[in-house]
Amino acid sequence: MLISIIGQEYSCSQSPQKMKFKVMAGWLVTVTTGNYFVSLINKNIGLGGILLGMRGADYFVYGILSLRVQNISMS
Repeated sequence: MLISIIGQEYSCSQSPQKMKFKVMAGWLVTVTTGNYFVSLINKNIGLGGILLGMRGADYFVYGILSLRVQNISMS
């Protein structure tokens, strides 16, 4: 929560006056997408999917792979 508030305030304070709406919309879309991704993971675990068997370090590896996919798709 603290990171969300700091990021939101930074994005609003550093954007030009005419772009504040677009910056806020981009921020909210990013947060919504992240929350949706987390809900899909939780649903998969709750239904006994492939993520149910992951323990400890497996989540770390899964997180690193997710970041790699994100970096590849952003470039």
